[in-house]
Amino acid sequence: MALRFTACAVVWLAAVAGLCFAIEPTASTAQATATSESMYRLPSVVTPAVAVTAASPATQSGPINSADTSGLHNQPAAPVINSAISGPVTVDQLVALARQDNPNIVAARLKASAMMQVVPQARALDDPMLMMTFFPMPPQTASGPQQFMLSLQQKFPWFGKRNARGEIAYHDAQVAFSDLADVELGVIEQVKLAFYDLYFLDQSDEIYRELRPRIADLITIARQRYETNSAQVGLESVLQAQIRLRELDITLVKIDQSKVKATARLAQAIHLPRGANIDIEPRLDRSPQPKQVEILVEMLDVCHPRLHARREAVTRDDWRIDLARRDYLPDVTVGINWGAIGEHGLSPVADGEDDLSISLGMNLPIYMDKRRAEVREARLKAGQSSQEYEAAWDSLRADVERYYADVREQDEVLKILDQDILKKSQQTFDLSTEAYRVGRIGFQQLIDNYDTLLRLRIEYFMRTAAREQAIARLERSVGCAIAEPPADLQQPDDQLPGPTQQ
Repeated sequence: MALRFTACAVVWLAAVAGLCFAIEPTASTAQATATSESMYRLPSVVTPAVAVTAASPATQSGPINSADTSGLHNQPAAPVINSAISGPVTVDQLVALARQDNPNIVAARLKASAMMQVVPQARALDDPMLMMTFFPMPPQTASGPQQFMLSLQQKFPWFGKRNARGEIAYHDAQVAFSDLADVELGVIEQVKLAFYDLYFLDQSDEIYRELRPRIADLITIARQRYETNSAQVGLESVLQAQIRLRELDITLVKIDQSKVKATARLAQAIHLPRGANIDIEPRLDRSPQPKQVEILVEMLDVCHPRLHARREAVTRDDWRIDLARRDYLPDVTVGINWGAIGEHGLSPVADGEDDLSISLGMNLPIYMDKRRAEVREARLKAGQSSQEYEAAWDSLRADVERYYADVREQDEVLKILDQDILKKSQQTFDLSTEAYRVGRIGFQQLIDNYDTLLRLRIEYFMRTAAREQAIARLERSVGCAIAEPPADLQQPDDQLPGPTQQ
């Protein structure tokens, strides 16, 4: 009897396997499984932030491999430095280290990889049910008393349901991968903002320390002229010069503490231990001029992972509508039953032959209100995802236009400072110092010239840092490198247009 049931069970399982492959396609399952075997890797994002490729998840047909998503942000790898930072480091090195160690990036990467593991779960069949029935008081049959029954049942969702569940899980994972890229862009922006703050503070510190001996020299000149009873110099000039020197010392203290704060923000983004010292490269090469704002806006749909995430959410919700509609159809349960019959029955013709039967059942989807509500819910969520895409597009476009204007402002002001004002201000202060030494000008005029030179030199480095920070924010808003346009900005017909394209 055991051999007969074993043979029947093997045949049944073979039939189940064949039915499984017949009901659902396996291509995207295999693809999703293969993708989930490897950890999703984000691209190296340095300055410029992310290089653009022509293809995007929304423009590809069929299921999307998560490994392909990294191609959207492919970038030459930046040099990686050890956790123990030593020597002057560039912003690209710090970005590479942040990408490697930042906990938010690591957590988002693990979340996306974990969600990819949901795909094979969503597409899998429910476990079969094995049931055993014992008869303390065996019922009598023509073949003999029924002593034992063994049943094996498998539930099969209606055609297309498993595929729809798998697609929903797959596009959920793609949303997570796009969120991962978005998190990385945010961390890179955080690193760059802190780096350029630190750069500005270092340059300011150098300017103030360079000017300090000049102020001390002015005190000496003012004291000498006061002691010689110069008609143009009184004690107030000496005191004013001393006050300026002490104000400079106060500013240096503030700069030192601001550097501590900026270093703390940078260490947080890089995930360095408390108290780590970061010595940044003092020489700064300005980033290339970004492309025109119209091109940058066109790049949004191709580049930004937040928009990729919203498009994936729309596709996922379309599959949810499909699944909700399929829930109107029943699921089928197939079973095989084996009953052990005793050889000694009440009937004189009892032969003890075992029973073998096949069962077929299905659920009855008769509660229509529930299913209509499922369809309405899926449609409303699809509408929500579509509106979230529009809102994200509007927000990013506004950010691009705003930060592009910031870059242009800094460029124009730096051009004026570079070509004209700084040189003349330095010459004016040098000439004023000599003129004051020989008594041709008063002390107040000299101090005014000093204040002008100090303000302009500080403004120059402040605007240099502000320009790089505006470019970092612009890269964050566009989602990719902004110095070169992508190779192909053509939008496919099935891709959601931005509001300006409607």
